[in-house]
Amino acid sequence: MLTDFELEVLHHSAAEVGTDIGGPILDLACGPGRHTIRLAREGLSVTGIDLSETFLGIAQSAADQTNT
Repeated sequence: MLTDFELEVLHHSAAEVGTDIGGPILDLACGPGRHTIRLAREGLSVTGIDLSETFLGIAQSAADQTNT
């Protein structure tokens, strides 16, 4: 899961370049969706892409559990 500190760094980095992380966000090589799911929980529009169908299945299952 994306930690609170990592999320804070992401917001700070975006502010440094004069923008916000309002999305949409593309998470390349998302693996099991650790960052993708946390960003989506923050209300951002996120798409995760990975070459591994296994990881994508894990990410989808985790996302489905988060939405219930």
